[in-house]
Amino acid sequence: MSRRNPKLTSAEIGKAIGRSSQAVDTYVSDLRAVIQLDLTRKVLRMDRIGIPREKISDRLRQMRDVIRAYWAKMAILPNRPNADLERGFTVTQVAEKHGWTEPIVWSPALKGKDDLERLNRLKW
Repeated sequence: MSRRNPKLTSAEIGKAIGRSSQAVDTYVSDLRAVIQLDLTRKVLRMDRIGIPREKISDRLRQMRDVIRAYWAKMAILPNRPNADLERGFTVTQVAEKHGWTEPIVWSPALKGKDDLERLNRLKW
């Protein structure tokens, strides 16, 4: 059995280490969540800067079906940062809170604004 085989099931891992599959699921659930959130953030960032979906899939070495599944999540992911912006938090505060870069936070903050409003928000 390979030590780095990501296709191992919880039952197989549990058998190898003498634990139940439920115990293995509990141990790795946080790790899986972090990995999924990281992938979602990468997809969101690439989408925000206009990289086509096929190229996102290629760059992240993910099957297109996997990337397609993230498009639904991407509609929901910015909701919390947007809500924070509406509450009056600064872009810097929202970026730090959610682990995003400032340009990624600026993108939804400036969406739908005309050029003059964008320049005013950016203080240019």
